[in-house]
Amino acid sequence: YMDNDKEGAYASSVEAVLAELGELERSLPPNRLVIGGFSQGAAIALECALRYPKALAGCIVLAGWARPPVHELLAAAKGKQEISTPFLLCHGESDDMVDVSCAEAAKDMLLESGANVQFHKYPGIQHESCPELLTAVMEFMCNNLHL
Repeated sequence: YMDNDKEGAYASSVEAVLAELGELERSLPPNRLVIGGFSQGAAIALECALRYPKALAGCIVLAGWARPPVHELLAAAKGKQEISTPFLLCHGESDDMVDVSCAEAAKDMLLESGANVQFHKYPGIQHESCPELLTAVMEFMCNNLHL
């Protein structure tokens, strides 16, 4: 899935989320912050987690993809072991809006760059959630926030 962001909507959303993370960090340490999203929100969350200058407790990418800036960030990080934020990627195998291959490509790029990645595919699930996905999110958050 390739979106060149001609209108700049993704870029402005990324900047807004990064600013909000900076504000949150005034009251919570980054290792207590988890960022995530679904579909377009997942693409933004992934980019923000990689651009944020400190490790977060986690990044949750549901039915998302890696935008071109993420490709660039991960190519630059390859082999440097600089990515310390853990990632959870979940995707329905029957998604007709964002193909599961987009999540698989993001997973592969993250792994090649040395990131800690959990990846789950859900048979029969389209561009939606399911109880098993929500359980994976809950377990990821509990584990990474040490709850």
